[in-house]
Amino acid sequence: LPVRKALQPPAGLPLRQTANGTVLSVPAKLQPGQRLGLTGTVQIGPEGKAATVRASHTIEIVPPLELTLTTGGSDSDTGAIHVRVEVANNRTRATDARLSVGAPAGWKAPPAKALSIPAGARGAADLTIAPVAQATAGLVEITATAKAGQDMVQASKLVLHIPKEANLLR
Repeated sequence: LPVRKALQPPAGLPLRQTANGTVLSVPAKLQPGQRLGLTGTVQIGPEGKAATVRASHTIEIVPPLELTLTTGGSDSDTGAIHVRVEVANNRTRATDARLSVGAPAGWKAPPAKALSIPAGARGAADLTIAPVAQATAGLVEITATAKAGQDMVQASKLVLHIPKEANLLR
């Protein structure tokens, strides 16, 4: 049976045929959250008697990198705060990201760390931020940054620090 197919890209966006299918080129100027509609038609059978199947799909533009910062509690003896930094690589190729964590004065952040992340996957690092000396009770702002090439993403979190001597729970 003869089969004919057609794809209708959004206005002004080019399609390119490859050995593995069709590639839609998305301009770099599009912003995360924007959506593009793509429509496809397949006709199965001879001209004039073909069965037609139509399908549409919405493509949402996502950032190349996404970062999630979560806390994993603190050490009641040292006051060190444990965090997990997770980086999503939304690219179609693997990337090497440089991960850094920042903490306020009086706290020691770990050195920057390299993270190799496969295409479409996530990479994670568990890190510890520790008080340099006797830190006072209160909120500690922790920031995490991931950089890969020209792309950078950042997140921050406020964590409550209670020094051992001020902790009434034993």
